Amino acid sequence: MTRALCAAAIALGLAACLGCSWGHRHYKPAAADAWQPACKPYERYFDANDFALAPEQSLASNICVSDGGLSIGVIEFDDEGTHWNRAQLRQLEQEIERIGAAQARGAIPTRGILLVSFVHGWGNSGSEGSRALLDFRKISRYIASAAADCAPLTPRPTPDGCPPAPYVVAVYLAWHGDSLGLASIYAKTGTRRRDWLAALRLPTFWARKSAARRAGGMPMTETLLRLLTAVEAADLRLGGHGAGADAAGPTRDRSRSIVIGHSLGAGVVEQALARAVVAGRMERTRLGLWTDGPGAAPMDNLVVLLNPAKEALSAANLIVAMETMGAPCPDAVGNPAVVSIASSADLVTRRVFPGGLYLGRMLTLRPTNRMRERTRFGTYGKLLTRSAVHHPGIQSHWLRRQACADSVDVGAAFRVGDVEYRLCRRAEPAHEAPYWVFAVPPELLPNHRDVFTPGLFDFILKLPRGRPVVDAPCAAPADARRERIPGGL
Repeated sequence: MTRALCAAAIALGLAACLGCSWGHRHYKPAAADAWQPACKPYERYFDANDFALAPEQSLASNICVSDGGLSIGVIEFDDEGTHWNRAQLRQLEQEIERIGAAQARGAIPTRGILLVSFVHGWGNSGSEGSRALLDFRKISRYIASAAADCAPLTPRPTPDGCPPAPYVVAVYLAWHGDSLGLASIYAKTGTRRRDWLAALRLPTFWARKSAARRAGGMPMTETLLRLLTAVEAADLRLGGHGAGADAAGPTRDRSRSIVIGHSLGAGVVEQALARAVVAGRMERTRLGLWTDGPGAAPMDNLVVLLNPAKEALSAANLIVAMETMGAPCPDAVGNPAVVSIASSADLVTRRVFPGGLYLGRMLTLRPTNRMRERTRFGTYGKLLTRSAVHHPGIQSHWLRRQACADSVDVGAAFRVGDVEYRLCRRAEPAHEAPYWVFAVPPELLPNHRDVFTPGLFDFILKLPRGRPVVDAPCAAPADARRERIPGGL
């Protein structure tokens, strides 16, 4: 009887861990400080370890960094993927509008906006003890400081030297990734940098993976698109894009957007933006905007997935849709819309994640009748149990330490220490969509969790922009690509 009770207690404990939501709360209910053109000292709001001095101060906006500007905002979503407080989104939109207005009248020295949106992964939330939030603040300050230099944020110096730096708007998109509320415990005990209770999270993986799927719903899509629209509207005040752009100058180098998702957060981003990416490509095809002439392209946008903990099947589906519903021929777009990156030393997505997917399918009695079916990317089963970067059938590029001897150099070269790296497109890539997939060495991306390295973000900021590069219509008919792809994958 004692053994039976113990077994029942263990089973109930595991069940509670699998579905518990103890940390489900709104961490940033207060409104942020009012934005003013004169930026505020960073040290007024954070201590030496970059911890917020108080929860309400963590929302301080328009932080002064070097000669540039930085605003850090937090938008929170609950366990169902719905906004806790839509005022957070409205306030950021208003702040972006005020930044654009201040730039238009010359009240601040920056020019244009760099919007960096970040969706965290498993084990993090909007809590002040969340490691992802703390590290995101630090890397945002690094990006804003680097904006005062010609590189890496600006593509080329002007004849008069470096152009004005962009104003950095960093947005942390928080979902319910820490179901045990451990980040709050760390914040209260002062051990925020040490995840000493991490083993307790293991049984919560499947519940948080389901929560990530809910977090990638319509509210997240709306948030990302509204922020992007706000930046484009602010940029139009300066004649940055569209029909009012000045064809004589590099106007479309002014503002840009980068949406970054990490681990389970990469799946959130991919799910939230997949429909928008495909719809945008379809609209460009319908309007015939596959040229790089003045006024043809919108603001540069890039989606970056870091160590994505997401089945390769979702990437394969998006790749096929981008190929069949995009440009009139395979070579019409040379730059990426989506870049999926993982560390070669990331054992979590290469080894542990597939095991979790296998176990999850068994526990939920998912059908397996298509697991051995062949697709153009490999077997259907591998698409369901591997991440895209660790699936050779989806990889499109190499990151090499030397020249691209047997492949195409895409023009993204950078240095880490004394080593120069070049991004090369494979001679026979797995696909032709602007969805780049490749692994990076540990010196650039050390492991699964430590993604906020200056070298990695220098590389991300140097990636080719998500814009068309064709100067003339493609000779191939619009349906030629569709005819080469059979039904399904």
